[in-house]
Amino acid sequence: PKISAIGNKNSDETTAALPAAVSSLFLLPIALILGDPISAPVNELPILTVFGLVFAVASVTFSEGARRLPPTQTALLSALETPLAPVLAFFILHEMPAISTIIGGAVIFSAVIWSQRTTSMQ
Repeated sequence: PKISAIGNKNSDETTAALPAAVSSLFLLPIALILGDPISAPVNELPILTVFGLVFAVASVTFSEGARRLPPTQTALLSALETPLAPVLAFFILHEMPAISTIIGGAVIFSAVIWSQRTTSMQ
């Protein structure tokens, strides 16, 4: 029964971590061949490790959350990643985004908010 649940979007038995771990294992040899992991300075290894752990947790969390939402809401929420990047760069790195970036981000935010309001009214 567990084998038949693999790939079934509505199954609670399938975890998001397993496909992520398997894909990482498949990509590891390619990364070792095409990359140069030894060239990273030793003092940057803790930062890279934390980045990898945060990315892994975020990926698994997003995948688990996507299983519990309708596909349209999942697509809209994932579309927020694009306008949030310049906002975070502004607040964390003090980088000023271009006006076109601000306008595009405002359009995406507006679409997501409008979609969520119309969904909650139904």
